[in-house]
Amino acid sequence: MKPIIGIASSYKMGGKKGGRLESYVKAVEAAGGIPIILVPLGEAGNLDLQLNILAGLLLTGGGDIDPLHYGEEPQQCLGTIEPARDRYELCLTQLAAERKMPILGVCRGMQVLNVALGGSLHQDISTAIKGALKHRQEAPVWYPTHSIRIGEGSKTHKILGAKSIRVNSLHHQAVDRAGENLIIAAKSKGDGVVEAIEGKGNLPYLGVQWHPEALQANDFSTAIFRWFVSTAREYGQKGTL
Repeated sequence: MKPIIGIASSYKMGGKKGGRLESYVKAVEAAGGIPIILVPLGEAGNLDLQLNILAGLLLTGGGDIDPLHYGEEPQQCLGTIEPARDRYELCLTQLAAERKMPILGVCRGMQVLNVALGGSLHQDISTAIKGALKHRQEAPVWYPTHSIRIGEGSKTHKILGAKSIRVNSLHHQAVDRAGENLIIAAKSKGDGVVEAIEGKGNLPYLGVQWHPEALQANDFSTAIFRWFVSTAREYGQKGTL
């Protein structure tokens, strides 16, 4: 049976780089999942009902997260925020984590996963990290622009089968302190910006700072979605749904 994957999104998703829902939908379907789009809801009980029909949760890219959610005041470098989306996705992620549901976070989605589990962010890489690389590329979204190092023995390393890969980069915020039950699995070469986080032990959580859905011809990106959908299938077969 094909697992149903919920793709958390925003009413404002459009055609910006890294923001096309179509790419996420195609990536999930190509990996063997059935994607459905989730939009922000206000009632907590409705979020539980959403999760009841899902085998996996995909958190997508987008704008900045309000630093209120990790105990900081907004800095001058903070970009556009969507309060309703923040509240919804953070709550949805916490509820999914309580169920130990497979979660894949992409770019902003990785940051949502981290903040939902108690971690914090750098509000702006260029002001927080001296000598930072260019993480907001002006190259086409499908073009990898910098390299990352992946921790040997990590879940990410097992999924990708590589110690180093090149990725695309469309962000200005990044993980600072990892959340509870999360570990840092990859960092960018040159400046050490966190590029992947994952759940400790067997917890089926993975966050990547790049956009694998925009690199679908890339074997590493395909491996990420295959792992995610396969793990979601196993979750559903255990009778959790």
